[in-house]
Amino acid sequence: KGYLACRKGGAASDVVWAQALQAEAAVASTLCFGAILWDLKSFFDCVNHDLLRARCLRLGMEPALVKLGIASFTAPRTVKSREAVAPPLYPTRGMMAGHTFAKAMLGAYFVESLDAWRIRHPRAHLDVYIDDITIRAVAASDEELMAILIPAALDLQQLIRTELECDLALQKAATVASSMRLARLIRGRLGPSAGKVAKTVANLGIDFASGRKRGPGSLPIRRKRLA
Repeated sequence: KGYLACRKGGAASDVVWAQALQAEAAVASTLCFGAILWDLKSFFDCVNHDLLRARCLRLGMEPALVKLGIASFTAPRTVKSREAVAPPLYPTRGMMAGHTFAKAMLGAYFVESLDAWRIRHPRAHLDVYIDDITIRAVAASDEELMAILIPAALDLQQLIRTELECDLALQKAATVASSMRLARLIRGRLGPSAGKVAKTVANLGIDFASGRKRGPGSLPIRRKRLA
């Protein structure tokens, strides 16, 4: 899947530079560019095991491996303080971020929903890096870009809540665009889910601006991740 930005052989820097290149090319061609950056709130803790099992099997994953993965996610957990041990808890949600099957099973968890979303919004570009999402679009005018980006973002937000049973980390959300006017228009239509409006933000730890020209010797700027 082209939108799965964390695929084998791909790095976070590859994702952000591809986004920045599209933005710069759009601005250089006097087109409009806009992007919304989202982070899913506690995504690994929200994964529904029943849905995970069903979706993995529907996509043809080996049943024995699916069963092994689910078993490790539902293993009993206990809390201990000195000699006191609480009764075991059996999780019905969540998976371990560093688990061997985590990337593959997470992909199975959301890929069908995102494939359907892409069919509904063919002009909106999507990048998903585990639980970090960027929606972006290029258009001839602010109005045309809004007509592409806003419905796509609203639909994706609803999908996240209903089909992934998760929500957005609003404090990490951000919107960048080829003009501050356009970024504010996007913020005005989306409200808090658009997050902060800025000329540049840190995406996957790398500086991401909406069309800022970069010199031949420029390098990624590492910052605290916003999305």
